[in-house]
Amino acid sequence: MTVIDQETIDHVAKLARLDLTDAEKEQYTQELTNIIQLIESLNTMDVSQVTLELDASQEVPFREDLPQQRFDRKDLLKIAPEPEEGFFRVPKILEN
Repeated sequence: MTVIDQETIDHVAKLARLDLTDAEKEQYTQELTNIIQLIESLNTMDVSQVTLELDASQEVPFREDLPQQRFDRKDLLKIAPEPEEGFFRVPKILEN
Protein backbone atom coordinates (compact mmCIF):
# COMPACT_ATOMS: atom_id res chain seq x y z
CA MET A 1 0.00 0.00 0.00
CA THR A 2 1.53 3.27 -1.14
CA VAL A 3 1.08 6.35 1.00
CA ILE A 4 1.96 9.84 -0.17
CA ASP A 5 3.86 11.73 2.49
CA GLN A 6 4.10 15.43 3.26
CA GLU A 7 7.62 15.58 1.80
CA THR A 8 6.33 14.41 -1.58
CA ILE A 9 3.54 17.01 -1.53
CA ASP A 10 6.08 19.73 -0.66
CA HIS A 11 8.35 18.60 -3.51
CA VAL A 12 5.54 18.56 -6.10
CA ALA A 13 4.24 21.93 -4.87
CA LYS A 14 7.72 23.41 -5.24
CA LEU A 15 8.06 22.03 -8.79
CA ALA A 16 4.65 23.45 -9.69
CA ARG A 17 5.46 26.72 -7.92
CA LEU A 18 2.43 26.35 -5.68
CA ASP A 19 2.21 28.02 -2.30
CA LEU A 20 0.04 25.60 -0.35
CA THR A 21 -1.33 26.10 3.13
CA ASP A 22 -0.87 23.38 5.73
CA ALA A 23 -4.55 22.48 5.36
CA GLU A 24 -4.18 22.14 1.57
CA LYS A 25 -1.07 20.00 2.00
CA GLU A 26 -2.96 17.69 4.33
CA GLN A 27 -5.91 17.54 1.95
CA TYR A 28 -3.74 16.73 -1.08
CA THR A 29 -1.75 14.18 0.89
CA GLN A 30 -4.94 12.29 1.72
CA GLU A 31 -6.52 12.69 -1.73
CA LEU A 32 -3.43 11.54 -3.63
CA THR A 33 -2.95 8.60 -1.27
CA ASN A 34 -6.56 7.55 -1.91
CA ILE A 35 -6.11 7.85 -5.67
CA ILE A 36 -2.93 5.77 -5.67
CA GLN A 37 -4.54 3.12 -3.46
CA LEU A 38 -7.49 2.93 -5.82
CA ILE A 39 -5.16 2.47 -8.79
CA GLU A 40 -3.20 -0.18 -6.90
CA SER A 41 -6.43 -2.05 -6.18
CA LEU A 42 -6.87 -2.49 -9.93
CA ASN A 43 -3.81 -4.77 -9.88
CA THR A 44 -5.72 -7.27 -7.72
CA MET A 45 -8.69 -7.58 -10.07
CA ASP A 46 -9.12 -10.76 -12.09
CA VAL A 47 -9.40 -9.73 -15.72
CA SER A 48 -8.63 -13.12 -17.21
CA GLN A 49 -12.20 -13.43 -18.50
CA VAL A 50 -12.25 -9.98 -20.07
CA THR A 51 -11.84 -9.87 -23.82
CA LEU A 52 -10.84 -6.81 -25.73
CA GLU A 53 -12.66 -6.22 -28.93
CA LEU A 54 -10.87 -3.75 -31.12
CA ASP A 55 -11.99 -2.91 -34.59
CA ALA A 56 -9.15 -1.24 -36.43
CA SER A 57 -11.39 -0.55 -39.39
CA GLN A 58 -13.44 2.01 -37.48
CA GLU A 59 -12.44 5.57 -38.09
CA VAL A 60 -11.60 7.57 -34.99
CA PRO A 61 -13.26 10.99 -35.01
CA PHE A 62 -10.87 13.85 -34.42
CA ARG A 63 -11.71 17.45 -33.82
CA GLU A 64 -10.31 19.98 -36.21
CA ASP A 65 -7.12 21.47 -34.85
CA LEU A 66 -7.44 25.22 -35.17
CA PRO A 67 -4.79 27.62 -33.90
CA GLN A 68 -6.04 29.91 -31.14
CA GLN A 69 -4.51 32.41 -28.80
CA ARG A 70 -5.82 31.56 -25.37
CA PHE A 71 -3.50 33.66 -23.23
CA ASP A 72 -1.99 37.07 -23.61
CA ARG A 73 1.79 36.74 -23.72
CA LYS A 74 2.33 39.99 -21.82
CA ASP A 75 0.10 38.81 -18.97
CA LEU A 76 1.96 35.51 -18.76
CA LEU A 77 5.34 37.22 -18.76
CA LYS A 78 4.19 39.39 -15.84
CA ILE A 79 3.86 36.29 -13.64
CA ALA A 80 6.91 34.43 -14.97
CA PRO A 81 9.64 33.99 -12.32
CA GLU A 82 12.45 35.26 -14.58
CA PRO A 83 11.24 36.84 -17.83
CA GLU A 84 14.02 37.99 -20.12
CA GLU A 85 13.65 40.18 -23.21
CA GLY A 86 10.10 39.00 -23.89
CA PHE A 87 10.89 35.31 -23.32
CA PHE A 88 10.48 32.84 -20.48
CA ARG A 89 13.84 32.10 -18.88
CA VAL A 90 14.03 28.49 -17.68
CA PRO A 91 16.75 26.56 -15.86
CA LYS A 92 19.37 24.89 -18.04
CA ILE A 93 18.77 21.13 -18.08
CA LEU A 94 21.20 19.90 -20.74
CA GLU A 95 24.93 20.16 -20.97
CA ASN A 96 26.75 21.23 -24.14
